[in-house]
Amino acid sequence: MTSYLAYFFPGDCYKAVIEDLTVPDATCMKLAIGRFLSLGIILGSVLVKLPQIIKIISAGSVENLAYSAFLLELIACMFTSAYNYANGFPFSTWGETLFITIQVIILLSLMFYYNRQTTYALAFPPLVAFAAWILSSGILSMDALTYCQAATLPIMLLSRVSQIISTYRNGSTGQLSFITGVMNAMGTGARVFTTLNEIKSQLLLVQSLAMFTVNTLILLQFFLYWRVPSTKDSTSQLNFTFGELTVVLNKSPWQMTIIDRVTQLNLLTETSDSEYRLGFGKWDGIYLDIYEGYLFRVGLIVEWYSAQDVVSWSNGSDSLSVLVSASGPSGRYIQVNFTDFQARQFSLHATVVGAGATDLNRMGIGFLTPDEEQFFGFGERFTGCNQRGHAVGSWLEDGNWGVGVFGNATWDLRVPKGEESTYCPMPLMISSKAYGLQMDTFVRTVFDLAKTAPNLMLLQQESNGLDIIFFMGVTPRDTFSMLIEKNGKSLIPPPWEFSPWNQFTDEEDDVTAVQRLNELYFKYDIPTSVNIDSVHFFPEGAQRGHEDVLKSENEELLSLGVKTLCYFNAMLDTSYEELYNTAAEDGYLTKTQAGLPYNYSYMGSHSFHVSQVDFSNPAAVQWYQEQLNEAVMLNFSGWMYDYGEYTPPYSVSYDGSSGLDMHNKVCPAIPEDSIRLYEQAGP
Repeated sequence: MTSYLAYFFPGDCYKAVIEDLTVPDATCMKLAIGRFLSLGIILGSVLVKLPQIIKIISAGSVENLAYSAFLLELIACMFTSAYNYANGFPFSTWGETLFITIQVIILLSLMFYYNRQTTYALAFPPLVAFAAWILSSGILSMDALTYCQAATLPIMLLSRVSQIISTYRNGSTGQLSFITGVMNAMGTGARVFTTLNEIKSQLLLVQSLAMFTVNTLILLQFFLYWRVPSTKDSTSQLNFTFGELTVVLNKSPWQMTIIDRVTQLNLLTETSDSEYRLGFGKWDGIYLDIYEGYLFRVGLIVEWYSAQDVVSWSNGSDSLSVLVSASGPSGRYIQVNFTDFQARQFSLHATVVGAGATDLNRMGIGFLTPDEEQFFGFGERFTGCNQRGHAVGSWLEDGNWGVGVFGNATWDLRVPKGEESTYCPMPLMISSKAYGLQMDTFVRTVFDLAKTAPNLMLLQQESNGLDIIFFMGVTPRDTFSMLIEKNGKSLIPPPWEFSPWNQFTDEEDDVTAVQRLNELYFKYDIPTSVNIDSVHFFPEGAQRGHEDVLKSENEELLSLGVKTLCYFNAMLDTSYEELYNTAAEDGYLTKTQAGLPYNYSYMGSHSFHVSQVDFSNPAAVQWYQEQLNEAVMLNFSGWMYDYGEYTPPYSVSYDGSSGLDMHNKVCPAIPEDSIRLYEQAGP
């Protein structure tokens, strides 16, 4: 133990600090810190190139690695080791150079090997060993070694600068190891400190400062080019790498595979089956107007074509574009664009181009899935948490009813949509294999999870395009965090929303909400914090003529600690003439193909004849907010949105979208109006 302490506190410092137990002065403290850092540098040097070695072996590639950079580094390390050894400097001040030398020899041998120069790979280590013997045997004079040491500065600078230039020209760090980059920068930074305090050599200090500078520049390039894909073309494959992922595109026939660059594991593989790999087609049929709020249609896919061969490709600073031929009529292709590169995330946007592309309305892709894989997410579902074995559609529909079997409702008996029932769909999922997928579109999508074809996950989008975001997390938690980063977190409701809700009146008797609260809830100590008032501002303007009564009653309820909610539907009844006529004249309602307000009927407490508010029109949104504000002025604390899912499929919106395009958009659009309204109104 004494010898270890004497290493950190040499000479008089040992007596003062260890024997006399005094607080070390600045000189002793610098020596102790310097020697601690030296020891850390030497220990770290044993591993500094190991991540780079592992990465090359795992990838089977030396892509974007500058051969000259490593050769120059080897020469400089050998000169430095020989110079320090001949001068008898403490091993703690240069020992890391010896370990780095050994690792660089391994790296250069690997570079020869993966460039198919096996003879060089085998002969290189013995040649280096012979050169090391010459440098350390005393054959060279001290002056010669001093000149060699002086030459290490330009050699090492040239080594690092060549790698910096290579990375810049390629626009990617390729197979460079980020961990090695961090360790190099930290090690040379620490060596600056130890040289200042233990070796009074201006030559070594200048060298340490220069190396710290260029190592820091290399480290900064990782952050600059982290999201930029590096593309490697071969006869049979197109590989592009970014962050921690490699996407491999088989050229003939087309097939996509996503690989973890660190572990080299296949994370997700597209099926090679031509029936289910990337493809497009046409659905032909009609939509049935049986009851608003549900998707009823009759039809089938009458055409389907699959991706064939990669025809051409091009890449930019933050994208890769691939043109793929397709089966079927000539002149049609699939344009596949890869964008939005993150460390473990990217987006795929595929579109049919060429003759007749606009007539197509289905596009899909299939991926292999092992038997044990499970799928979670998709929003509200009644079929359990794991959706494997189901075809999960993302299409908002009205509520479904469970049919009891001996008192227990089952998903397959839900009426009218069975397993497709959902009032809050989300086109995203997380696999038990840790990755996640999101269909980045509002049109209807379907996740067929090993239902149609065993061991296949089939994704289909009801348009002539395909928009998918891939979240390839190491753990499900990582993927969940990426999904949150992409989509944002749900808003946190105010505490009162978690209290008991009650409807104090039944729309039939003459008992007021305040009377019911006092005579029943307070009298029998029934917990309540929210009064659900059935008054509908939309569609029919049920508040008209009762504004003063509603405002007074809501104010009194607030004084008793109870908040009141009302209703706003997404449509306006023609009987609400003063508001309906204004909305129709100003273009705030969806239209028919002829440009007239699109009218339809539905049955609620009675028959309604309505038109839907056009939420793609900014002026209509502002107008709708004004109607919401009327409820705020009457002391309502919130409202229930309803019937957005009634969007007519053949209606036309202000921005040119069809009802099918707008269907899923309407539901998030309405709450956004409330958020903006409350942001303007303040707390």
